[in-house]
Amino acid sequence: MPPLGLLLVRGAAQGWESAVDALLGRNGEAVLSHALLRLALTRGVNTRQDIELLLTALRRHLLLAPPADLVRRRPLCEFAVAMVQ
Repeated sequence: MPPLGLLLVRGAAQGWESAVDALLGRNGEAVLSHALLRLALTRGVNTRQDIELLLTALRRHLLLAPPADLVRRRPLCEFAVAMVQ
């Protein structure tokens, strides 16, 4: 299963905050740096509820408790920019 799929399964089973914790962890970089996903976020319209729940949880986390090293974590910073475009 692709990394994004694993996060969606985890979010549905364990809660979206748990999925965000995994996304921000060591293995989340594959999702954060996925060029096609970033392009879809900037140019497309998401119609999947599970993806939107994950993105909403990530936005919430970044707004309320941003990582201290956010700017130095290039994939995370670029993904955050893609979410707001």
